[in-house]
Amino acid sequence: LITLSLHEDWVSQIEYAASIKCLLTSSLDASVRVTSVEIPASFENARLKRGNSAKRFTGRADVGLPQDYFRHSRTLVPPTHKGVHTFVHGTTYGRHQLASCGLGREVFVWSLESGDLLKALEWHGANVTRLQYDPISDLLISLDAAGEMCTWDFATLVRVHTLPLRPNAVERPA
Repeated sequence: LITLSLHEDWVSQIEYAASIKCLLTSSLDASVRVTSVEIPASFENARLKRGNSAKRFTGRADVGLPQDYFRHSRTLVPPTHKGVHTFVHGTTYGRHQLASCGLGREVFVWSLESGDLLKALEWHGANVTRLQYDPISDLLISLDAAGEMCTWDFATLVRVHTLPLRPNAVERPA
């Protein structure tokens, strides 16, 4: 097995972004790690010839990936330095972006190419607990602990709509 030590606290989410060949991980250590995965063509060709992708990450020497195929690229740390609970990633107008949230009312949107913080989306009145990205409409959806949902244009990073999801909740004015 391959062990990667990317974080100093609990890992809250892990995903592979095939479009940019990166492993994305978030943690309560207040960071998102973007780790490039460089798989040599010889490994890919051997896997394709075998036709059995189920053995790809078994850790066996003949089919596993050596640890040095994983190269740390960058660390994204929110300015609040609070733990990151979840993230989503997507491509808008050819730009690869990642949105993250944690123990705060903000959603942070990052460029995956440069690692720059593009914008802190601030609107929620409670901690943001869930994010979802819809590539068809290019909308980022955020949900907070009070039951308020916001939709954001993922390209312009502008709030499109806010919807209270709890009964008897009153929508706040824009």
